[in-house]
Formats: sequence, structure tokens, C-alpha cells
Amino acid sequence: MLTPSQKRQAEEILRRISPGIPDTDLSALVTSMTCTKVPARFRFLEEGEICRFIGLLAKGVIRHYYLSEDGDEATRWVVLPGEFFSGLSSFALQKPSTEVLETVSASQVFLIDRKDWLRTVKHSNYLQAAYTAYLEQTYAGIEDRLFYMMARPAEVRLDHFLMLRPGIDQLIPLKFLASMVGITPQHLSRLRNQAK
Repeated sequence: MLTPSQKRQAEEILRRISPGIPDTDLSALVTSMTCTKVPARFRFLEEGEICRFIGLLAKGVIRHYYLSEDGDEATRWVVLPGEFFSGLSSFALQKPSTEVLETVSASQVFLIDRKDWLRTVKHSNYLQAAYTAYLEQTYAGIEDRLFYMMARPAEVRLDHFLMLRPGIDQLIPLKFLASMVGITPQHLSRLRNQAK
């Protein structure tokens, strides 16, 4: 259950993300949410766990990453305030996650349990369409990143990523940025120095 100020905060974020959301759908979503504040390096999802939530980041930064067999981390994505997050394939298919979701900094999140999410979306044409659009945008984003990773040189990948996510290089450690564009931190430093 949210406090009145948390409820207002969640409503403001959801209205920014989806200005046309009907009041009844907004109320149903917010009523299903819980709010939590967590420290840096808090893991919302571990590799091998089944994801049973969708989160909405209010404050902080969260990253999605994979662990290699040697324990090396490969950052796949970074979530910024006002964005949804989940171990999406694990959430949708209820299969063990291949990724870890961890806070980069102290964070505040709104969480919706999968059962509550499915019940709420089932009764709303608007939310069904919004969820479908979210899935389509996520898929298109993954396809775009795959194209750039496979078919473009490092400096083009970096420029494109920074164009899509302006200022992200000021919010996260550069090793995470390097990982997301498929280069080493040293190569990232060289590219940044060349751009100066």
C-alpha cells in the first residue's frame, strides 16, 4: 500500500510516460503497486530466478547484466528514472532469468507483482495496447542495438548510443557504458579522448 505522497509520485511518473492513461487504469495500476527504497548494489533479480514483477524506477539507476562462466559482468542495459524494468523474458515466459537486475545507486522503485499486473491489464484495453507497444519498442530497441553491435564500428556505436541516451555517461560508471556498446573501458577512453 502506498502513502498518499508515494501515490501522487507514481501517478505523476505514469502520466509523464503515458499522458493519455484513463483515470480508472491509472488508479488500478497505482493501487497494485508497492514502493521500496533500496541501497546501491541491491539485486532485484538474480540469474536463475524467475521474475515475478514489473518495476517503475522513481529515483536512482538500475542495470541489467549477464555473468560469464568466469564471473565477468556484461552490462546489457541501464534503466533511468521514469522507466519500467523487469527481467522481461523471464517475466513473460516464467522461465529462469539469464540476467541480473541490480541498482547502481540508492534507488526508489514502484513494484507490481506479476499476478496483479496480469489481472489489471486483462481488464483494460488501454493497458493491453500500452503493454504491447512497450514490448514492441523493447524488441525494436534490441534489434537496433544488435544491428549496431554487428554492423557498425565502435565509434559509431558509441555516438548512436549517446544520442539515444544523452547524458548517460554522466550517470553510470564508464565500464558499464563500454560494456553496453561492446568495447573495453580502455577503448572507450581512447574514443572519448579522440572526440575532444
